[in-house]
Amino acid sequence: MVRGLNSAGKTAPGREKYTERNVRSAAGMDTDGENPESSRANPPLRPSGMSFRRVLVLILLVAAVTTALIFYIKLQSDVTKTSREVADLEQQLTELKSQNDAAYNEINDSISLEEVREKAINELGMKSADRDQVVIYSGEEKDSVNQVGDPDDD
Repeated sequence: MVRGLNSAGKTAPGREKYTERNVRSAAGMDTDGENPESSRANPPLRPSGMSFRRVLVLILLVAAVTTALIFYIKLQSDVTKTSREVADLEQQLTELKSQNDAAYNEINDSISLEEVREKAINELGMKSADRDQVVIYSGEEKDSVNQVGDPDDD
């Protein structure tokens, strides 16, 4: 006689019939004979989402992108630094040109041809040329002059 059945062969209320399925289920086994808890405790070795190779590729990719960004930022920094240096040098050039122009104008203003003539006559003994010592040359024929003899050292 099967437990849980009354004399008429019917299952008593609240009692189940003991079958192979019920026994396996009560023992913690699947209906196909495997213990589900043991299969959960030792899962098969398979990738869970991402493989080691994919993780390594992603890490290398992130490292490459980071290196490229660092290189780009350094280049930008160098360009900015060079631009500032160029601007500073242009400002120095402008200041030096204005100083040079001021010095040139000061020198030109300080030179008086009349003062040069007076100094040459009075201090250095220069004499004015007479009319017969002045030779007017017209260089329309040739572009050069040939010297025939040595000038006199009188």
